[in-house]
Amino acid sequence: MKKRTIIGLVIAGFFLVMLAVTNPGKDEYVSWINEEVAQSEGGMLEKGLFAVFGNMVMEQTTESTDYILFSVYRTTIDGEGMTAVGVLNRFIPL
Repeated sequence: MKKRTIIGLVIAGFFLVMLAVTNPGKDEYVSWINEEVAQSEGGMLEKGLFAVFGNMVMEQTTESTDYILFSVYRTTIDGEGMTAVGVLNRFIPL
């Protein structure tokens, strides 16, 4: 029984370490959101402006909260917001 408990704790510890190591940062989020906007439907002018100023705008309008195992990102532009969870080097829009 003790052997199973130790193995379970090792696996759980490994999983927690893996979550912490693959917790994406704000730079990765900004790159991801810029790609999402580039792929979305919109006018050429809008996409062009976003290509030039997107990183700066997203950096300034995004709040991030790091919970060590995952992060929450909130971006608000002109009263419209988006929230995403960053975990395992991925972003999940909420």
